Amino acid sequence: MFSECVLIDFPFLTLLVLASSLAAALTASAVGYGFPGIFFSAAGVPLLFNMVDWLILDWLIFCTFTPTFAVLPGTEGMAGYKNYAMHFKGFLKGMLYSVGVGAVMAAIVVVGEVVLHFA
Repeated sequence: MFSECVLIDFPFLTLLVLASSLAAALTASAVGYGFPGIFFSAAGVPLLFNMVDWLILDWLIFCTFTPTFAVLPGTEGMAGYKNYAMHFKGFLKGMLYSVGVGAVMAAIVVVGEVVLHFA
């Protein structure tokens, strides 16, 4: 079951975030923003996704409420389910991902404007 989720859900979510980030970058470009505006628009999509994952899913639902569907059989009551620091470290890694995606998408759009002469 886990491998099916990884093989289907992870690529789908990654593609969804990348496509949304590219759409935000193209929209910022169409409005006339330069590289910084395109970068912040493109980086904002994965950043928002990361913040929702961290605050709502990880901290509120999994750490605070810890529903039974999220607990692996035989691990009930273990301290790891209340490990807020682990989720914060994951959020910081996601921030680096957001910056990287924003930079790549902004570079693609700006280079595309120069090479293809669209504006």
